[in-house]
Amino acid sequence: MDLTKDDLFESFIKMAESEHSTVGLWREEPMGLVDFFRNELGVTPFEGKQTELLEIVDKILRKDELLPDDELKMVTEIAAMWGKGSGKDFIISGIVAYIPYRLNCMNNPQAYFGFGEGEPIDIINLAKNAKQAENVFFTKLKARLTSCKWFKKVDRVPLAYNEYQEKKDTIVFFNSIRAFSGHSEAGSFEGFNPLVGIFDEVGDFERNLAEFCYDTIRSSAMSRFGKRALLLFISFPRSAEDFMMYKYKQGQETNQPEVLSSRGASWEINTNIKREDLAMDYVTDPEGAKMRYECKPPAQRGGFFNYPERIDDVVRIGKEPAAVLEPTILTISLEDGQERNFVGFDVDLFKKTLKLDSSKTYYLGLDGGIENDMYTLALCHAETIYEEDLDEDGEVYLKAKNKPVEDLLIKWEPDTVDKLPVNVQNTIDIVEAICERVHVKQALMDKFNSAAMVQSLMRFGVEAEDKVYTNPFQLKIYTHFKNLAYTGQVELLDVEEPNDMLKHILLVNGSKIDHEKDREKDTADARVTAIHLCASDEPADEGNYAMPSIHGASRT
Repeated sequence: MDLTKDDLFESFIKMAESEHSTVGLWREEPMGLVDFFRNELGVTPFEGKQTELLEIVDKILRKDELLPDDELKMVTEIAAMWGKGSGKDFIISGIVAYIPYRLNCMNNPQAYFGFGEGEPIDIINLAKNAKQAENVFFTKLKARLTSCKWFKKVDRVPLAYNEYQEKKDTIVFFNSIRAFSGHSEAGSFEGFNPLVGIFDEVGDFERNLAEFCYDTIRSSAMSRFGKRALLLFISFPRSAEDFMMYKYKQGQETNQPEVLSSRGASWEINTNIKREDLAMDYVTDPEGAKMRYECKPPAQRGGFFNYPERIDDVVRIGKEPAAVLEPTILTISLEDGQERNFVGFDVDLFKKTLKLDSSKTYYLGLDGGIENDMYTLALCHAETIYEEDLDEDGEVYLKAKNKPVEDLLIKWEPDTVDKLPVNVQNTIDIVEAICERVHVKQALMDKFNSAAMVQSLMRFGVEAEDKVYTNPFQLKIYTHFKNLAYTGQVELLDVEEPNDMLKHILLVNGSKIDHEKDREKDTADARVTAIHLCASDEPADEGNYAMPSIHGASRT
């Protein structure tokens, strides 16, 4: 076989690299994790819990070198429950950059783990969704590698032990070592070889989904690497019952030697954060501030809203729904020739009176019950606001985000006296009238009786989804709404009865959203769904701005 110049050049590179060192475990002695941050990444972690975490991870990665009685030899999981702004993304991206560095300092990492030649070794970072995985973690990992003098980026399969190649959601290193940026919505991770699995902001995962992802990745890691594997959970909690709190509590129990956990307030981790600078947050949202900054979620017993008056504070006084709704009895001819009466609304009148701003982006929440329950619709649009946030260096900048503003609330109620159900087609006709008038970007509804509605919405280009409204998911969206209401980052319609119903929502056993006797929560479900979609989406104006410096002035 004739060899081309390129073939000869690649063979020369391989031969040259193999000559570097082929004897023993190491081709070059790796530096420790903290030194890697300082010397290769050019950044110094904060003294205290940041440095302590890196030192612990470093020892676990060198587990074979530890003394037999060292407690860290048993540890396979670390739960770092840290407050917002404590540099979690910075720490994670640095750790993920270090793993392939350390492995490729070895002559043959596959042989070290008892793998066959070419068998991949994976590092998986799992974020809540695709956007977070790509825009937050992957961006920071690329930045870490770019700033690292040891690594060299190439546009081909790596041939030298310090080379790496970027792909869409993967970075491939020499020796078939791969770093993945995954997300919890992607389904199963079977088939991977995760030496290290990182659950990024796992407190924000739905509990059942977090458990599924954890079970899948842990079983793969333990079956392939045994006690040499490491799972890292790093997040602030969203509720007393979320997966982050579960892992933290495990790490505090003496009968769980495999799990190590710690808790740290934002200012304990990131010394650039001052407790007094967050005073306003504690005034407007004491529960949320303790949760985000001190990792102390509320006990959440009894009434879900400990401060229901905060709902009144975000009502736009005098603002009514953006259309006139005239209830009517709809007579429908069935396929067998019979006629049947249903409850519905006058669609023509609705179209004539509908007043929405076509320049805005809208979000739709639906809750569908037909025979015994009502069918509800909530519509809101996004207004761009700016919120102060901290970057990894502790510098303040203005971050763009969506403020949900309610526009429409519709409630179809079955006639229980005359036994008239809601007409499904009428709900679809009303929704289509909305979509014909304005851009509805996203819609979400319960799976019950939703197929026809989803198909109709998708014909209008709406990102429509139906899902089972599990207890963890309902707790998540209601908690999100509460935080928005407590901080004044949502605007509600002036509708007395629905707003009163919202104030009386209950939390049962810390995990189930429910309603009081003789009240309903279908309307509230639709409202918080639409608001959650809007507030979770990227704003149309995605620009973030550095805070201006004013000479002679200081922030208090």
